[in-house]
Amino acid sequence: MPVKCSVCGRSCASPSQLTTHMRVHTGEKPFDCTVCPKKFTTNHNLRTHFRTHTGEKPFECTVCQRKFSQSAHLRTHLRTHTGEKPLFECTVCHKTFAENHVLRVHFRTHTGEKPFECTVCQKKFSHSGNLRTHLRTHTGEKPFECTVCQKKFSDESSLLRHLRTHTGEKPFECTVCPKKFTTNQNLRTHSRTHTWTVHIPTAQVMVTAHLKEFVSANVVGRGLIVLLLTVMLFNAFQTAPVMALLT
Repeated sequence: MPVKCSVCGRSCASPSQLTTHMRVHTGEKPFDCTVCPKKFTTNHNLRTHFRTHTGEKPFECTVCQRKFSQSAHLRTHLRTHTGEKPLFECTVCHKTFAENHVLRVHFRTHTGEKPFECTVCQKKFSHSGNLRTHLRTHTGEKPFECTVCQKKFSDESSLLRHLRTHTGEKPFECTVCPKKFTTNQNLRTHSRTHTWTVHIPTAQVMVTAHLKEFVSANVVGRGLIVLLLTVMLFNAFQTAPVMALLT
């Protein structure tokens, strides 16, 4: 028999559901995580949270076999295979999202809101997942273990980067030369080797790798670049300071 909440009037299917619902109003969180200080209103939420410590991902995509810790994350991922169009649009930048809760998290990038605060150092975060990762800097917890060398990490992204040292995978490829890298940071550092910068009193001329490679492979190109740079430098000395970017 349905019972009604005396605070907000919501109808619950049973007294036990009403008891759970009332915690929304009272703030009671009787289910404690045994690893970190977090508490939860339901045992289900505690079990879901506990997977962030164990690394368990029981929900598997039937298309690509990628695994997830929550069924909602799997549902969102499946849309990448089905082509289902997102429904929720940001009113500021018009970016679209498949889930409304993802839109709410995204919106904090515009508002600067950081509702998740560390109880140890009071640092604030816009996403609960970032807070969980941060808390491990205080607890020393490293729940993500390499299956090859047993080295442990505090977050999954660090583990994935580490695994590339075993697999040799280099997913970040330079668009100029054939070199590949294990991290995006290494790629950005490498990309700077493809830029020449020439400083003169009234101008700065940057010659990118695309032009460098054309020049090195083409005799006519070498003559052309000399001519172009001569014209640019002449104009630079005759006019206000300029920056010419040749690509």
